Amino acid sequence: MKRITFILFLIFIFTKSFCNNKLQCDTICYTKRNGIKLNIELISPCNFNHKMPAIIFFYGGGWIKGNREQFRPHASYLAHKGIVAILADYRTKEQCNATPFNCVEDAKSVIRFVKNNTDKFNIDTTKIVAAGGSASGHLAASCAYISNYNHPKDDLSISPRPTALVLFNPVIDNGKNGFGSDTIKKTI
Repeated sequence: MKRITFILFLIFIFTKSFCNNKLQCDTICYTKRNGIKLNIELISPCNFNHKMPAIIFFYGGGWIKGNREQFRPHASYLAHKGIVAILADYRTKEQCNATPFNCVEDAKSVIRFVKNNTDKFNIDTTKIVAAGGSASGHLAASCAYISNYNHPKDDLSISPRPTALVLFNPVIDNGKNGFGSDTIKKTI
């Protein structure tokens, strides 16, 4: 954990600040599941010519609902500081009766997609951070620490493990008395 904290510290210290207030925003489909397009929104500084660190934000909502807007202010702020910020969609219960396990699959798919496209997105593969709050903190942490729950169409040769995590009140305990235990029980 100290190593991850130190790496995150270095990313922020050595990241170039940008005076230019213009950002480039691109919405890109990273996969299609059960007829639903899942997108990432890439928010990056304009006119950069070197590999940049990236942070992928997953939105919270108890695996039930939510949208990319939750972390847009964070993403915009970091993009202005020279970090490629990515707002990621994933399947939810409300959207298509997805389980928390499906949500983990999608989160891992996002990171694999970004890693597979780092040249295109001008991202430094050694500086990819996953972030989220509540259930989405669970998704970010799952990408780092759980080897199961990969989508069958994913390229498993690409690791979904981020370099560092930024977790806002994450769901870590899904056990008998933990948050979401009833949701987890219903899907097992």
